[in-house]
Amino acid sequence: ETHHVEARFGAQVPILHWAPLRPGMVSCDISINNILAVVNSRLVGRYVRVDDRLRMLGLCVKAWAAARSINDRSRGTLSSFSLVLMLIHFLQRR
Repeated sequence: ETHHVEARFGAQVPILHWAPLRPGMVSCDISINNILAVVNSRLVGRYVRVDDRLRMLGLCVKAWAAARSINDRSRGTLSSFSLVLMLIHFLQRR
């Protein structure tokens, strides 16, 4: 077994959470018919194409936040998207 899949039907938009069992791999959430998530993903993708620092820094910030248990919106902490938006703001000010 290489990954764990968890259904999160209590979220505002039902999702499947996919998490690898080996450390160092990235987890993801999968939703269906969530137009806002598609728009948000495209927005972040465009920022990544404009500033190549964003991809690596975003992964680092997400790993940092996960290690401190502050990157889980379902538990009342920050979402990955909000962390990336804050990072974009920071990079724009530099």
